Amino acid sequence: MALADTVRLLKDSMLARRNDNRNLNQYESSSLSKEEFFSVIMIDWFYQVIATKTELVKELNAEAVLPADSLAIIGKHVGITPHSKTRDLFALAPLLAQFLRMVEEGIYDEPVAIQELFTPTSSDAARDISLIITLWQKTTGRNLKQMPNSTYALNGNGQRVSQAMLVK
Repeated sequence: MALADTVRLLKDSMLARRNDNRNLNQYESSSLSKEEFFSVIMIDWFYQVIATKTELVKELNAEAVLPADSLAIIGKHVGITPHSKTRDLFALAPLLAQFLRMVEEGIYDEPVAIQELFTPTSSDAARDISLIITLWQKTTGRNLKQMPNSTYALNGNGQRVSQAMLVK
């Protein structure tokens, strides 16, 4: 499957969560959009409380250079250890949210735009996608840069599939 087809499938999948006609015309009025908005606001509020030197952070003596370290100090006060991937998740979340929003908005509908993501010297987007891939690998433990070990063949529609998936 071509990269452009993969991006189109991702976009269609994301838009299908919002409405049946898979377009952005009803984006603002969709309930998922409102739920996402409130979720982002709450998470951002929690993040700002931890990431900045708020009175709560000062009172708990949780001042640190990185928000993940402040969270770890706060966690010690209540007997909770943050997830080992917290630092990477804090770095990944805003980058991935921005990228997915751009996919939904159609920024990467054209193959030329997709190719820019993987041309290292072309743009900030290429740098961001490389960082997203690296952070995703660190948080999930899945190597996205390694090619699969299985061999591939073309199915009846001309799409590349694993030979294990072909019906004999």
